[in-house]
Amino acid sequence: MSLKAWFACVALAFFGVACGIPTDDEARPIESEEIPLSIVVESTTPLPTDPQTPTAQVDLYFLRGEVLVPAPIELPRPVRLDDVLNALLAGPDSANISDLGSVLTSRDEVASVRARGGVAIVELGDRFVDIPSQTLALAQVVYTVTSRPGVGQVRFVLGGKRIEVPRADGSLTKDPVTRDDYSEFLS
Repeated sequence: MSLKAWFACVALAFFGVACGIPTDDEARPIESEEIPLSIVVESTTPLPTDPQTPTAQVDLYFLRGEVLVPAPIELPRPVRLDDVLNALLAGPDSANISDLGSVLTSRDEVASVRARGGVAIVELGDRFVDIPSQTLALAQVVYTVTSRPGVGQVRFVLGGKRIEVPRADGSLTKDPVTRDDYSEFLS
């Protein structure tokens, strides 16, 4: 390296240190005026109105006749899939929606839900077989559960074992189902 290049590197290092970011020994609060506007503008998460009970919007899917209709409601955070299932089973009346219905009414029909790797595993209850419109019931569950972030498919089990479920087109499958399998029920 030439002497001129060496001096240039030393000078650059000196000015880099002299004009660099100051280091503090401890964390310090940042004044709101110091926060770049681009960071403030890019934030899209709304602040909760009540810091004691933050909520999140959840889409439940109910029925108008035989058509699935999303019904947004607010649930306390953190929202678990089981909370969403409870709200769905409570029906549209509990969400103050009077013009919609549901074929699901209790945990005897849909017992539980959990997620693993983007797939919701829904344990059906013993009374699920008594539902007259099982395909609509499955569609309600699939659309509601897959409205949650990170869930794209639903597998149905009974007694811990995979079962065949009907799709909207009448075909049966033991594979996980998606919204596409029940899209005929959308308006």
